[in-house]
Amino acid sequence: MSWWAYAALAVGTALDITGAQQAADAESIRQQNIAKQAKENAEMVKLNAERQSSARSEAYTKFLRNSSATAGFNRRGDDRSLRAIQKAGQKRTQRELTAIRIQSLFARGRYQSQAAFAMMESQYAQDAALMSQMSTLMGNAYKASGVSGGDDDSTSSSTSGYTAPTSYTYGMSPGQQQARYGSVT
Repeated sequence: MSWWAYAALAVGTALDITGAQQAADAESIRQQNIAKQAKENAEMVKLNAERQSSARSEAYTKFLRNSSATAGFNRRGDDRSLRAIQKAGQKRTQRELTAIRIQSLFARGRYQSQAAFAMMESQYAQDAALMSQMSTLMGNAYKASGVSGGDDDSTSSSTSGYTAPTSYTYGMSPGQQQARYGSVT
């Protein structure tokens, strides 16, 4: 095999390996951006839940202040109905705070799973590129070894094509011809 063929095989191998790596890097960057966005979304959900919890707690505190002020103004400070209303408000506030917390945890978990999956996909892209590169390298090495079998100038046979020796007739040695056809003149 000529050195041009080896050079072409080497360049093709290098291009295949480089292309596989570039594709893997691009996919890895894309997946890392997805993971980053998912982590930011999880943080935003957490901050939003904290804001909602604070607003709900503030509203309950304001309700208590206003209802107590109204009861004091009307001289009904020890009113059972007022305590029942305030207790119902407390229970409702606790349920709403629990719902906010659970919804936040659920959404954050979903975003965290999305981020983890994206990082896993990034690693899979790198692994697939490595396998593709190794396959290309091994395949092209096999091609080079199959083609270069008898490339030594000291041998009389050539692997580039078949040339029938002049002493043979139809690919048979004189001994084979005599054994098959008898005496050949």
